[in-house]
Amino acid sequence: MKNAVYLTNLVLVLISIYLFNIAPPTTPNIFLFWALAILWLSCIPLYHFLLIGCEREAIPLMPVWSGFIVLSYSLPVFLIKPEDYEIYDVTAECLEYSFWSFLLFYIYYYCLYHTLSTKIRFTPIQFSVTGARCRFYALLFLLVNIVTSKVFSIDSIQFIGVLGFYFFVGTYIVLQHQKVRITTVEKVLFNIILLYEFIERVISGQILAFGLLFIFYVFVSYVLKAGMKKLVIVCVSFVLLYSWYSQVKYSYREFIWFSDKSYNFIERVQLLGDLAFHPEAYNAGPPKETEKQNSHIIWRFSYQASAFALIIDKTPRDVPFWEGSTYQVLAKFIPRILWPDKPLEDANLQYNKTYGLVPPEAEVSPFPLPTLAEMYMNFGTAGIVYGMFGLALLYYGMNSYFNSINNNPINKVYGIGILISYINIEGNFTMTFGVISLMILTLLALLYCFKLLADKLNIH
Repeated sequence: MKNAVYLTNLVLVLISIYLFNIAPPTTPNIFLFWALAILWLSCIPLYHFLLIGCEREAIPLMPVWSGFIVLSYSLPVFLIKPEDYEIYDVTAECLEYSFWSFLLFYIYYYCLYHTLSTKIRFTPIQFSVTGARCRFYALLFLLVNIVTSKVFSIDSIQFIGVLGFYFFVGTYIVLQHQKVRITTVEKVLFNIILLYEFIERVISGQILAFGLLFIFYVFVSYVLKAGMKKLVIVCVSFVLLYSWYSQVKYSYREFIWFSDKSYNFIERVQLLGDLAFHPEAYNAGPPKETEKQNSHIIWRFSYQASAFALIIDKTPRDVPFWEGSTYQVLAKFIPRILWPDKPLEDANLQYNKTYGLVPPEAEVSPFPLPTLAEMYMNFGTAGIVYGMFGLALLYYGMNSYFNSINNNPINKVYGIGILISYINIEGNFTMTFGVISLMILTLLALLYCFKLLADKLNIH
């Protein structure tokens, strides 16, 4: 692994030199300095995983998490003009704050990693992964997915449906990799479900939705040691799809998010096809320079830094500190039927309205509130100092509990299904992390019910 570290150092130096040379000429050097500092800082988890973490962790969770930090706070500086960021001009102050914030996070996280010894791990499947019971669980999770996210589509429990999908798909990927004989019906069902979910995520208008599906497949292939060729094919396919999708998504969203018409599944597929092959029908006239810039593959990732720059600039000068009002984690545990006046979890919408991103009468919030920006928005610098400790504690706990290398393949897949939603913290804290405890309790309850049902049906 030491050779891998040396190779990483060499690649990092070459990338740094290349990025510095291709940066827009109008970008100040201080911007490039902080962006480069964030890039190098974000390699710490990769070095740690190569030297230590690979012996304890099933997947490189923190290196991938840090990769999203680079995509959001570092690379856009070298590829996009400061004034062409998504919602607000990026500033040197924002980049400096970002560097010190993530440095704090890594200090907290690795202090916890090397001082605490967590021996408890997530092991719900303690029977043979090749037996009928494993497939029975997968089919029950598919049923949970269909009921909670397709039939009823209840927002407060959709996270269980998402987990059900990942567990079903992951289980059958494992079974196919281990050459377990499955029926033709199961094969057809697996392919139909996977294709339908992929299309549904693409037509949702959210890049992260189908991006997470690709990352899930890559992680599962990684723990199964499926081979580099398959991983390269999947990654290249995603890059090609993303580069195309990033050029049509805003025109597409104007129709499905902001128009009066409600588009069904077939109509969304047709609309996206029309945008792909006949974009001139929807974008008349020559594109503006900023629109050309916006089509850059990295441009979408500039959002988090631009949101942070906006909040630093206007808080508390124009907008007073929110003093914790966006954190409503406890309310997540109480059903609205028991608390009719429970406050709405609308931090994203209030942020959009308060900072002038949408009109006051808007009911949709197109821009999420990033977790880092939320820390500063509520308590300023103190919010970052204490918030990053809480965030590090959460990631240490999740990584230790769900990401053990000693688990069997199905348990690893279950862990990946849970962790996949936390590799990019673009949403506010309550929306992103508020359901963790409820999710674990619900999942354990479902597994207990599955066990009782399997025992009653004598499925082993």
